[in-house]
Amino acid sequence: MPSTSNEEPKTILIAEDEEILRDLLRKSLDRSGFNVISAENGLRALEALQNNPVDLVLLDIMMPEMDGFEFCEEVRQTSDVPIIILTALNRPDDVVRGLQLGADEYITKPFSFNELNVRIESMLRRISWTKGISTFSLTSTEGVTLDDETGRVTLNEREVQLTPMEYKFLRYLMLRPDQPVSNETLLRDVWQYEENANASIIQSIVRRLRMKIEESPSKPQYVVSVWGIGYKFQSQAPAEQE
Repeated sequence: MPSTSNEEPKTILIAEDEEILRDLLRKSLDRSGFNVISAENGLRALEALQNNPVDLVLLDIMMPEMDGFEFCEEVRQTSDVPIIILTALNRPDDVVRGLQLGADEYITKPFSFNELNVRIESMLRRISWTKGISTFSLTSTEGVTLDDETGRVTLNEREVQLTPMEYKFLRYLMLRPDQPVSNETLLRDVWQYEENANASIIQSIVRRLRMKIEESPSKPQYVVSVWGIGYKFQSQAPAEQE
């Protein structure tokens, strides 16, 4: 279910230029209990996002006036709203580009509406994971602090803006300092994929995190690759290690 009896229905923004598909998406989401806002291009979608509270965006890539890539880039300057790309562009380079620009997930066309609803509900659960847990702060020895109450991250007392998925990914690694975590485990525990998914999702999150929290993204100090396994959060600077 998209919400409980004590919650307001979640609002989904559809950015899709194909009118028939846009209307089918709206009807499907309406039946599932979501509030729906739709836009025929990225520019209209950006206006809708600026003027309405939105919980999640379904984003087509190939649209007039402002395409999905431009929309992602623009939105990520001011908003951490979850974005799921719906696209017929299934080339790895296109998928990676969308993820690198700030999308959280992608679904290739054609897709089933049942699959879409499952993915939407899964994403909404992932971004609301802090609700109902006790407040705590987690501070690394190198000055990275996560605050579950506010969902904020500070680096040496400077606030860093992360999307909900970036925050959850970083938190997962920080709760296991210096412990290598496999891509398969990350996909299962952070993204809740039961089957293997494209590892480019993880790679894009890592790239965006490094751009935000690393002094030198090409020589990361915090989110470190572990060859043949996955990633770990490094709790001490390399110079302090053997």
